[in-house]
Amino acid sequence: MVSVLECVPRKRSLRKTITKLTLEGNPPKDAPYKEQRDANSPLILRTSSSGAKSFWVRTRVAGKGDPLRILYPGPVSIESLGEARVWASRTVKECKAGHDPRQTAEAKAKADTRAAEQAERQKLKNVVPDYIASIKTAKLRTADETERMFEVYVLPRWADLSVLDLDGDEINALLDDVAARKIEFEGRTYGGMVIADRLLRLIRACLKWYSTKKNRKYHPPGTDGMERSGDTKRNRVLNEDEIRALWAAAPADTFGGIVKTLLLTAQRRDEVGGMSRTEIDRHGNWTIPAERYKTKKPNVVPLSAAALAVINAQDQIDGGDMVFSTNGETAFSGFSKCKLRLDRDMLAKLQEAAMERGEDPKKVTLPEWRLHDLRRTAKTLMMQARVRPDVSERVLGHVIKGVEGVYDQFGYTDEKRAALEALAALLDRIVNPPAENVVQLRAAE
Repeated sequence: MVSVLECVPRKRSLRKTITKLTLEGNPPKDAPYKEQRDANSPLILRTSSSGAKSFWVRTRVAGKGDPLRILYPGPVSIESLGEARVWASRTVKECKAGHDPRQTAEAKAKADTRAAEQAERQKLKNVVPDYIASIKTAKLRTADETERMFEVYVLPRWADLSVLDLDGDEINALLDDVAARKIEFEGRTYGGMVIADRLLRLIRACLKWYSTKKNRKYHPPGTDGMERSGDTKRNRVLNEDEIRALWAAAPADTFGGIVKTLLLTAQRRDEVGGMSRTEIDRHGNWTIPAERYKTKKPNVVPLSAAALAVINAQDQIDGGDMVFSTNGETAFSGFSKCKLRLDRDMLAKLQEAAMERGEDPKKVTLPEWRLHDLRRTAKTLMMQARVRPDVSERVLGHVIKGVEGVYDQFGYTDEKRAALEALAALLDRIVNPPAENVVQLRAAE
């Protein structure tokens, strides 16, 4: 507390060593306050008529101007007397040197505020959203999935942790729990070896971004050797029980339409999510333009009758061209939350099916899966439907390698249409199986 003392005539008190008896002295009876100047320092003890006591110094900046009356920032007691004397001598010395304590206090308050704000910005609950926003601005295809990974695995544990305090031990402990599938989120358990490795890559990318874009003095902790799995390639394929559960749990909305179209076309999530009506010709051929395709080449997908039925069922909002949109103007977003709800509903469907078979529903689990796994599942189903591998590869839009890829420039439109119709027919038999004729999906070889 700093204030300017009004210049009023007063009788200076004689300097006398402040002692315990002085501190316990009685308040003045005929004055608003009394002061005792310490003989061992510039310290002043003021006692008000109410008995309240405080330590002060009275001095001038560089010996000029009005005197400053500066309050000691602590309690008045015999225990604090020594510290108060040191403070008084230091304060007077600073004033004689030309430093105004009022300005110093203001600067310190501003510095403390800046430090508090910086500390808040450095918490991972603020760093991670900034990182996610940056990769979404860069239109990174995996931005939504990255956001979901941080939402499930990172923020529940590290939200209030400063990025500066995040060390290798913290990261290693989290990866241990992820690898052991000990992460609980909204009533479900998540994790696995492959997920732990993928999360490690995402954490590395986030910390590298922070050191490059936010704090050049920051050095991310070492994470070499923290990988949990030697093979990080995914091979997840949904089995027939899971496909039936997915089809039954897929909501009758935009997201549900996307999920079914992913499985019926074997295309990527962003390609399906960004589908426009003008990309589909009158013959039902969907041409994904090069600028929206991973290979930077257009891909023609002859839509099956089942896929067209899903697409045609989507509402056209305000005459918009986007097929899967909630506002008619932009592609669908919000995959992460919708996927979590779908997982919950799929598990419920699987448990219901177990009860119908007389099995214990509590033993039913739904292993972690991603929307991209539907593309691998569709490829496996086409193989089960005896579609030629070279045709199914062209359906997926993969680049055909070697001499064949160079010299064979045929479009294979009819062959791809037949492949996708065969895929739709097999899916229909899986979703609506004949009684006592449920066959498990063969794993990809």
